[in-house]
Amino acid sequence: MRWTDEPDQKDKSLLHHALMLDHSDPLLPAYVEYWKRILSDGCRDASGSDWMSLSIDIYDRQVEGDELGYMHAMFRNGQKKSARGFGHFFLRGDAFDCIHPDGEDNEDLNRTEIRWLLQQYSVLKEAAVTTEVRLLLERIIAIRPLPITAATSYGWFDLQLGQDTFGPLPSEDEAMLAGNDRPPVNPLLDLEGEIMAVH
Repeated sequence: MRWTDEPDQKDKSLLHHALMLDHSDPLLPAYVEYWKRILSDGCRDASGSDWMSLSIDIYDRQVEGDELGYMHAMFRNGQKKSARGFGHFFLRGDAFDCIHPDGEDNEDLNRTEIRWLLQQYSVLKEAAVTTEVRLLLERIIAIRPLPITAATSYGWFDLQLGQDTFGPLPSEDEAMLAGNDRPPVNPLLDLEGEIMAVH
């Protein structure tokens, strides 16, 4: 894996940072490296920036031949816009393939994608408890609180780093995972048997 810088299309003085994964790169160490870059930059530039939160979302590749999927993180200010002085952070690779088989109906596709997204965020949470990342989290939170949210198909939820569960999912996601029946009590624990497949 390797970091590259990419100029913003509108502001050429602003650089975005992309960690490119090779096919053989394991996901957990990549997430550790990703966290380290994001949090180190946030700590270093905190005094000159207006960041108030961090948001993370995933754009998966659903069809063979499309561009690579990626994870995307950005510091946001109090108005939920991009924080001053920060580029965005990308993690690109075929680890973000969620190829949809022909003939699967939309509801099954949506449910598969939600579960896949939660698997990715589960490994991301696991990376955050490593010593290097945990120390950086403690350092940045000492500067000011840093709420961290992640996106699913229908909205945002609290990633709850350091805890065994996610925050409440958007109601549409919960209903989809439950087959439009009752919401799952703990979707993170429901995924335990599947998480190893994405390492």
